[in-house]
Amino acid sequence: MLIVETRPAVAASIAEDIFPGSDYVDWVGIDGYNSVWGWWWTPDQVFDGMVHRLGAIAPSKPLGITKVGCSTVSSTPSAKAQWVTSYFSWLRAPRVER
Repeated sequence: MLIVETRPAVAASIAEDIFPGSDYVDWVGIDGYNSVWGWWWTPDQVFDGMVHRLGAIAPSKPLGITKVGCSTVSSTPSAKAQWVTSYFSWLRAPRVER
């Protein structure tokens, strides 16, 4: 399994650079985190770019979300719960192997 970490600020082609080829990878996976670096992103912003990039380099491989995290905003304690709810809505879209 090839697993890459993603966040909207990642513009480098790390996934493309480290992908060894379909003969060596059975699955591709994404670790995604919200607000680890002081920014607040939607699940779409966190995951969609890398979902499309992995789909382009490994179109026949199933995709898994291997780790997810969301920090807490002290000024808005309910924001984390709202983000987690929106993450599960995002996850139900037909793009992730379950």
